[in-house]
Parts: sequence; C-alpha cells; structure tokens
Amino acid sequence: MQTKKDLDYYKKLRYKVIVQPEYYENEKWFIAYCNELGKYSCRGEGETYEEAVKNFEKEKESFIEYLYKNNKNIPEPENYESKEYSGNINIRMNPDLHAILAENAKLKGISLNQYIIFLLTQNVTLDAVSREFGSRFDHFIQDFNSIANEYMRNRIQYNKSLIFENKKRIERLESKLDDSIRLGYGLTG
Repeated sequence: MQTKKDLDYYKKLRYKVIVQPEYYENEKWFIAYCNELGKYSCRGEGETYEEAVKNFEKEKESFIEYLYKNNKNIPEPENYESKEYSGNINIRMNPDLHAILAENAKLKGISLNQYIIFLLTQNVTLDAVSREFGSRFDHFIQDFNSIANEYMRNRIQYNKSLIFENKKRIERLESKLDDSIRLGYGLTG
C-alpha cells in the first residue's frame, strides 16, 4: 500500500511553467500554467511575464492545498528529461510554403530538412530569450513575426504571379505553335 505524501512535499514540487501572451482587442496580458495541473484549472495572469509567473505560484499553492484537503489526485511534474524522442516528425503545410522553404534551402545550399531544423531552432531560441527577458523582448518578437509574415505573404503572392506569367507565356507559345502547324499544313483560315 502506497503511503500518502505530506502537503509540504506537494507544495515543493517544481513544475515546468508555460507562459503565453493573450490578446483581446487592444489588450494584452500573460497567462502562466503547467500542463500537469491544467491550463484552465490552475493558472496565473498578469500584465507582465513575471507577474503571471508570480501569480501562478500563488495559485498553484492554493490549488494543491485544495486537492490535498479534498483527497484528490495531485499530479506530479512530468520528467521531460527522461522522455525519449525519435527525432522524426511528420508535418503538413501549405504547398506554397513548402515550395518557398525548398527554394530557400536550395539557395542556402542545404537540404530542406536541415533548413527546417535551422528555422525551428531559431524560433525556439527566440522563445527562450522571450521567456528570459519577458515583456521587454515581446515587442521585438511581434515586430519580427510581422516582418516574417509579410515576407511570406509577399513570396506567396510573387510565386503566384510567376505561375500566372508562365501560364500566359505557355498559352502564347501554344498559340504560335498552332499557327505554325496550320501554316505548315496550309490550313490558314
């Protein structure tokens, strides 16, 4: 039979805290939570990253006390370091984005796989820096993402216009070919 651990044990558990910005109309705030206790069950909110984490820690303590006093299950932190990952993922994406990624990889002289790993690593690093510096870095991330999104929209639009131009060229060439064939067979009309 497993013995129940005391309340102090549970209060001292260190969970991986996730902080996300939330937006509604012109308002912005941060929420902090951990997956084990539930995003909507136990969370902290604040105007800054730091305030959200501080409020989460207070809420976590109250939430764990509630669970303990009511003999509810208190999930322990997941040990992320002990999980094994294969290193393989399968992702679906828009074909235009796929084409742009492949083109950019080719321009850099690396494989598409290496290029996607580079982009993911870059984004994870930006997220880590954002968490470290909180809201002070948030505006930079928003500006960076706006610029990146605008670039992607422009690239997609540019690729669509190239496809349209090439389609028109092919139609003109087909028309010239048809004219040449008609003239060659004396089918002028």
